Amino acid sequence: MRQKRIHSPKLAVKRIKKRSVSEKAVRIIKEPIPQPEETPLFNHGEFEELFEILDREESCVAFENIRLDLVITDSVVRSPFFDTSIFVTYSFIVVNQSETALNLVIEESPDRVHTFEDFTQTIKPFETQIIVPKRFAKYTRLAFVNPSPDVEAHVRLFFQAQTYRCANPGE
Repeated sequence: MRQKRIHSPKLAVKRIKKRSVSEKAVRIIKEPIPQPEETPLFNHGEFEELFEILDREESCVAFENIRLDLVITDSVVRSPFFDTSIFVTYSFIVVNQSETALNLVIEESPDRVHTFEDFTQTIKPFETQIIVPKRFAKYTRLAFVNPSPDVEAHVRLFFQAQTYRCANPGE
């Protein structure tokens, strides 16, 4: 069987360089190749149109924001029950605006009569905490226990929640 002879690239280049250029060779004109117009990465007009459409359409997400200011003069003060069954996501933000620490008890209830303690937590003076119940029941409320009832305590409570109003969320 015959083996093919393989020339090294260096030899091939040398041979090409040694060849004379024919007078009939076509002259090459170096001109820039026209490039297609590039679309900008950020087209402000398209975004403006999108925002106009979004402004015209009603959002599927409903947001609830309730603020309560509580004065705790007794040893225990409870917030009203919140019907949390209709919300996808919800949380309580508690702002202790007093110089005394407070014990917070999350109470869950199926019917606003029978309650169970979800968990307890201490809120230090002038501290803000976000509270998310660990368990689920139809109703939720917060109970504030003042360890020193002779000192008046002030609490600002926010209930923030969101849910979907659309029949098919995400469409």
